[in-house]
Amino acid sequence: MPIPVPIASGVFEAAEVIANGGIVAFPTDTVYGVGVDPWDGAALRRLKQLKARDASKPIALLLSNASVLPRICEHLTALAERLARDFFPGPLTLVVWASADLPRELSGGRGTVGVRVPDHDDACRFIQECGGLLAATSANLSGRPPAASAQEVVATLGDGVTFILDGGPMRVAEASSVVDTTSEPPRILREGALVRDVLAPYLNGSAPMASEGRSA
Repeated sequence: MPIPVPIASGVFEAAEVIANGGIVAFPTDTVYGVGVDPWDGAALRRLKQLKARDASKPIALLLSNASVLPRICEHLTALAERLARDFFPGPLTLVVWASADLPRELSGGRGTVGVRVPDHDDACRFIQECGGLLAATSANLSGRPPAASAQEVVATLGDGVTFILDGGPMRVAEASSVVDTTSEPPRILREGALVRDVLAPYLNGSAPMASEGRSA
């Protein structure tokens, strides 16, 4: 059974675990996640097995910062660019067109991938040590509530996780909101930490432009 390690001191060791094909649990700005090397197909399959997740379901990518987007996205729509500008880092996952280089396990064969930049300095430092991106999903069994602490990760996933970074309990254990920017019209797939009223102006074109709204 892995013993949780404080994230402030465990980032480099956790990044080595990822490089060697392991599964790492870690805190974000929403809930605890479990991540693997996004280029390692075997690790991606083990992650889905750990969560008892349908093999055809996609896995999102967490990025260290928004500048990584061009590496994993075929092209960004104007809506995706605006949402990334205004809500990255933050509790918003954008479904975008996936680069052809990404493993099929990430997109589930759909040609799209969810991307997010967590608003959590230590998590982003960990992701940066992993090369700037990490395939990640919530730390739970599919259909169950996500873990809100390292202790809940241990209780839920146990030996299936190779290493656990402990960032303390989550203050608001609510998953990110998800917007599909590839569909026409764009859709809110999951209303989470960002409520529908915040996102709706972007989808209907009434949100303020960059000079009027939140700065980049």
